[in-house]
Amino acid sequence: MQILHNSPSRRPRLHRLAKAGLILLGWSGLALNSPAAASALAPPTERIAMMLDADMFNEVDDQFALAFAVRSPERIDLKAVYAAPFKNHRARTAEEGMEKSYHETVRVLKLLNHPSDGLVFRGSRSYLPDRNTPVDSPAARHLIKLSHEEREGPLYVVGLGAASNLASALLMDPSITNRIVMVWIGGQPHGWRRAHDFNLEQDIPAAQVLFDSGVPLVHIPANVAARLSITLPELEKGLKGKSIIADALYQNVEEYYVETRKNRDVPRSGRGAWTKVIWDIATIAWLLEGDASVTSELVAAPVLNDAGEWTGAKRNHQVRVATQLSRDRIYKGLFEKLSE
Repeated sequence: MQILHNSPSRRPRLHRLAKAGLILLGWSGLALNSPAAASALAPPTERIAMMLDADMFNEVDDQFALAFAVRSPERIDLKAVYAAPFKNHRARTAEEGMEKSYHETVRVLKLLNHPSDGLVFRGSRSYLPDRNTPVDSPAARHLIKLSHEEREGPLYVVGLGAASNLASALLMDPSITNRIVMVWIGGQPHGWRRAHDFNLEQDIPAAQVLFDSGVPLVHIPANVAARLSITLPELEKGLKGKSIIADALYQNVEEYYVETRKNRDVPRSGRGAWTKVIWDIATIAWLLEGDASVTSELVAAPVLNDAGEWTGAKRNHQVRVATQLSRDRIYKGLFEKLSE
């Protein structure tokens, strides 16, 4: 598929994209130590087009990320939200998890008074069978279509769950690697042997596609996002009574506490109080503030094997990986946005 034609009317756009390292990269990716890699993977400084891929019903953190993005219209133009598959105590199959995530996304957008028609798409009904075989879905097809739309700069593709939809789109149309920057939360630091976390282990082949494809990738490991742990009293102080969506998000976490900690000796507050990690807001914080909120560095892309382990080998392209984050700064910004 032809992406850009070198006509006179498009040469200024070609020049801008070339400076950003976003054309002629293909599956070879962003070469090590190249200026193109540093530019393409730098945090955005202007308003961006973004889509969100989320297992919205899996826990309670995806809802915060969606609200954070919607309440940041000065920086984020939300183009679509895709329902990702998941399987746990809330969903017996990946398909059920995807379907519940679809409906939860619509519910949260309604609380945000944000239209959902034409914005929310169903994703994969199963995980990838292997790293070479996509799973067709409305979400994967829409991502391909959205990626090829003309715009200034790339489409930012933010993944909050198993990467099934995202990897499928990359396999179905590899040319979209030239048009997007992917921000994905999952896995563990590249120096660890086991890369496993919930998002990665749900669909290891999909994660392999992300790291092997050469797509511009910003990786936020789970152990970095884990620093976003917070207590119910802290959430109550920051959210309760501030807005409709703030109240709904707080209530969601309160109910999750009862659901997951019922009959266990974990107090709601005080010494040894229960905490919840609101993992996924790390992705939006990086997009909004870059290193001020989420510190990161450029590294050679790691190799992930079929067992979900980092092999120690490296690819010949770069990715950006998060190493630290500013918990208090991120929550301060989130609470301000949700109070508006």
